[in-house]
Amino acid sequence: MALLEKLKPEERRRARAMLLEKFGARSVEERRGRICAGGNARAGKSTLGALLAERIGAPFIELDRRIEQESGVKLSAVF
Repeated sequence: MALLEKLKPEERRRARAMLLEKFGARSVEERRGRICAGGNARAGKSTLGALLAERIGAPFIELDRRIEQESGVKLSAVF
């Protein structure tokens, strides 16, 4: 990610540690239940992700909305 490339090595290490603490799985079993969709804007990731989550009985988390909730600002301001 371009934002991380701008960080000094120690800042990058702290950012990685923070992300792992917040979002990292503690075991292989925890990671098995995760699916991540990536792609261009308006490609259908949220639509398909919500449908897949419903079908397999898993929670659907849209990271853009989660980032906005956690930071208290719109995603555009974060970038």
